[in-house]
Amino acid sequence: MDLLLAELTIIGFFILRLGVPILLLLLVSYLLSRLDARWQGEWQ
Repeated sequence: MDLLLAELTIIGFFILRLGVPILLLLLVSYLLSRLDARWQGEWQ
């Protein structure tokens, strides 16, 4: 049982370590695309 818990903990932290930067990257790219669309609207 301890081995299973240890494996799940390692897998969980690995997913967390990869997931948080990916989510931050997606959020920043979405916000920048909205800002670009706003600037394109002001230009025309």
